[in-house]
Amino acid sequence: MADISVFSKPYGDNKDFRTRIEPFLWSEREGKFALSLNVAIRRKKKLFDTRAKEKFDGNGYDWASLAEVFIEEKMPELKSTIEFDPERDMFCVCSPDADALAKLAIAFKDACEDDALILDLFSRAPTDHILDDATIKKAFEEMSKQIEEELRKKHE
Repeated sequence: MADISVFSKPYGDNKDFRTRIEPFLWSEREGKFALSLNVAIRRKKKLFDTRAKEKFDGNGYDWASLAEVFIEEKMPELKSTIEFDPERDMFCVCSPDADALAKLAIAFKDACEDDALILDLFSRAPTDHILDDATIKKAFEEMSKQIEEELRKKHE
């Protein structure tokens, strides 16, 4: 488990903590804490390229898949306090528990710097967040049918 005892709270105001978790960013709003990473700058490109055929490209959802495996295998005690909120260009994980998120921030950052460990974890990252063209087309067709049905009922 990552040692956070050397950092004073609030973590967001602690320069040593913010430096320790770079390039990840810490934020707080309304009693909820967030750890984020701007992935528009393609970080760990070689890692994500290892599964490019599976449509991994290093976006925020891919990072969330990687973090899910990390938490499941390395820090399962945090599962109930962590909530993922990624976007295409931003990895984000939130928690109302600042200490739990700070431990995750340090441990996950360290794991990302260990190429062998992170590659091993990434090999098990789920692809369930990836939508292929056929899935997108099917969803669009289903939505179109629902809209047509609603319009038809409205005009009856």
